[in-house]
Amino acid sequence: MCADLAILQEGDKFHTYIIKSRFYSNVFVCFSLMDIYTIYGNIKLTRKVFYHIYNKGVVAWTAIIAVHGINGNGKEACEFSP
Repeated sequence: MCADLAILQEGDKFHTYIIKSRFYSNVFVCFSLMDIYTIYGNIKLTRKVFYHIYNKGVVAWTAIIAVHGINGNGKEACEFSP
């Protein structure tokens, strides 16, 4: 449990760095951050990252829908559409 908390804290530091350095334009960086939050079930922060992605392509939309499905939010997953 402590290791999970440490990883989430590092994810938050990474997120802060992305915001300050304006790396939201790098889709791969955003997907990595979304992956960290998804693994630990933090859909709210995953969505926050998703909404900051500048050019949402098919992969971004598929990822956010999958995130909701993985975390048992199928109804919310169905509400997303490009």
